Amino acid sequence: MQAQTQWVETSDRQQLYVKTWGEKTAPALILLHGYPDNQVVWKRVIAVLVQDFYVVSYDVRGAGQSSIPKSIRAYSLAQLAADLMAVANAVLGQRAFHLAAHDWGSIQSWEAVTDPDLKGRILSYSSISGPCLDHAAFWMRKQFSENKIKFFKQMRKSWYIAAFQLPALAPTVWQFFQPEQWRQVVIRLERDQDIAINPN
Repeated sequence: MQAQTQWVETSDRQQLYVKTWGEKTAPALILLHGYPDNQVVWKRVIAVLVQDFYVVSYDVRGAGQSSIPKSIRAYSLAQLAADLMAVANAVLGQRAFHLAAHDWGSIQSWEAVTDPDLKGRILSYSSISGPCLDHAAFWMRKQFSENKIKFFKQMRKSWYIAAFQLPALAPTVWQFFQPEQWRQVVIRLERDQDIAINPN
């Protein structure tokens, strides 16, 4: 299965590495990966999806072969939603498309799904393990007032979402994780040796 590749420039002049598979006339499906993965995470799924869809995937900014912005502000949810729109427009024109996203890709996709600029363009949205942060915050407030044990259990699992928002600490701590070290962590968690390295 051979992919077509291209680069898409974003509204703030970043370069996103995009791949497409299948027949252009088939229904379009955009896949958005999580963090710290890149689009290679979809490899096995694409082999199945391409039978029914024209599949589009891309490395989000800061991942895989896409460019790496220097400013933390460049990773805002609004900018990530704009990136999705830039890819959709460049590859699909004004065609409507289905969207499936995983983990952090899901969290950022909620921003796009609720963006009026994409109204009518997204035919369906499948979120795999990624809540809307607004809904997550509502749920956490409710749990804090009703079930503090459940609240603290979830906080223990979701600490990284808040940590990623800290201006100086987040990038400093992440520098200690080398790509191969992170790959070994994921191999242990997923019990799968065939895990690609994200070099960024």
